[in-house]
Amino acid sequence: GSYGRGATSDSGGGGGVGGGGESAEDASSGTMAGAAEGGDMWAGGTVEAMAAEVRARVPWGRPTAFGGVLRLRMTPTLTVDRSPVDPPPSDSSSPWNASVHGPHPAVYLKSSGFSGPSSPSPDGQDDLLLLGTCDDTTTLAFDWEIASSSGAVRTSTYVEGRGDVELVPCVQSCFAYTEVVRNGDGDDGEGGPRYRTVRRLRVLTTHVRVADDAESLASSLDAEALAVVLFHKLHAAASTDGLGEARTASRNWLLSALMCCYRNAERTEELRRERAERGVDPDALLDDSRGGGSGFYPSDRLLDVPGGTLSDRDVLLAQGHERLCSLPLLAFSMLCCDALREGERGGTYRPSADARCAAAANMGNMSPGALARCIAPRMELWSCPLTRKDASEASAAEGEGGARGGGGGAAAALTVDSASGPLVDSIEMSMTAVREAVQDHADNGRGEGEGGDGLVLLLDSPRQIMLYDCRDLASAASNLGEIPPPAGVGGGGTGIDAGDAEVNETLRSVIAETVRSYRATPPVRYALKANEGGRGIAAGGGYGVPPLSHINDAMVEDAGVPDEEGRTTLRYDEWCDGIAGLIHDEIRAGATG
Repeated sequence: GSYGRGATSDSGGGGGVGGGGESAEDASSGTMAGAAEGGDMWAGGTVEAMAAEVRARVPWGRPTAFGGVLRLRMTPTLTVDRSPVDPPPSDSSSPWNASVHGPHPAVYLKSSGFSGPSSPSPDGQDDLLLLGTCDDTTTLAFDWEIASSSGAVRTSTYVEGRGDVELVPCVQSCFAYTEVVRNGDGDDGEGGPRYRTVRRLRVLTTHVRVADDAESLASSLDAEALAVVLFHKLHAAASTDGLGEARTASRNWLLSALMCCYRNAERTEELRRERAERGVDPDALLDDSRGGGSGFYPSDRLLDVPGGTLSDRDVLLAQGHERLCSLPLLAFSMLCCDALREGERGGTYRPSADARCAAAANMGNMSPGALARCIAPRMELWSCPLTRKDASEASAAEGEGGARGGGGGAAAALTVDSASGPLVDSIEMSMTAVREAVQDHADNGRGEGEGGDGLVLLLDSPRQIMLYDCRDLASAASNLGEIPPPAGVGGGGTGIDAGDAEVNETLRSVIAETVRSYRATPPVRYALKANEGGRGIAAGGGYGVPPLSHINDAMVEDAGVPDEEGRTTLRYDEWCDGIAGLIHDEIRAGATG
């Protein structure tokens, strides 16, 4: 399995893009469990990985609600769009015949307008949802609908005795659930704690701001939450009309969003000019949420405006907009995920229907943060000089390693020192960009020594968390993957302190925080080697596949998707060129039409 190109499954922390099921975190103790006997944790689907998923959901591992009942209420004219997913027509041309096979599976993708792990009320109440379990990673998505003849949200209502009063748009959620709690300090007579179940009701009322233009809407964009909504929409399109329809829907959605962004920038700039002509500060009276003030730079949002720092292509792709600049990569990454990626004719990616469904179910239950890192792993570049310990420290580490069941001799012992923060906190997901970042900091002396020495790449994804020695990325050739792990090192690892790699407190805290962000945590891998020509260290095991291969798999921008005709595979840059060209043609046609 791989990030954009492998199909296995793990739900709250699953791997690949919708993929790898090698997580084996014991949520109750926080220790990493090894692979089941005869199983391969990197292959996914092991008994131990499945057991980890169960452990991640037990009530003593993290707060968990059972028997949840959710009801949403909204102010008049606001409602949930409860239109179902339309199944494909049942005719002779369709492989699915409803009279033979029953209802099409696509009709179950939404429950009363909601996508996610919920079921509709058995008594037919549209505004009532049932949830078997719920924790802080459970995610539901739904579409708003303005139910008024004018298409506007009502802002006032008549109250007898008071006349018309202001009506603030809001949504109220009422969530009833059962919780397992400790029953004071008593016990059950056998020395164990006594627990009881408590039924609770939580009510939350939230004010909803209604946007009156595209810029206001874009200013509130949460890219991670948008990823969840977009995935459900593309999955529904693929389920009803095939994977090619998901490709078309993603392209059309992105074109619409980018075109709205550009047209609104035109309107905002026109408004600024009108105010300037009247002697009014063009920015002072503009609300920032509409693109005014210090957040709006016409030269980075519009073509043919002097003083810009972006190319025409980047302007058209909304790279000058703080919130919308991530949309092209988001749409492209979705098409590369296991659930939506089209099979390769004559290629190696030909997943079974079960594998694709497992990936879709996995991604459909991820939290926004986990899904975002699933389709586009987080990568950071750190300055971490790698040095050997002295003999006494190495001897002590060897003894501790043996007690942990890990091991490795003194020759493999490493100390990783870290700066206060990453040198680069966001790297483009292409191998060329990664190599350039490593070489740039190596040339500037930010790493110790030469050729990337002292630089470490942190890869964060639901599949795995990896620290990778960047010396091999500073040159075109790489040999780290060919170095075998030292004797005594292997198994599933021991979490943060796996093997003999000792991580500085700053980087240790970053990794620990990353581990806690997943429901079923992925393994922590260390692909590091010593300064003095020693052999590599494979703390935590997992070297059935060279570590550089996992770095390559994370390079989403190096992946490819079919063009609109499905004949040619396009990489990210080529795909973006096509999107920008279509927007440019539309703008020029509007200017001359």
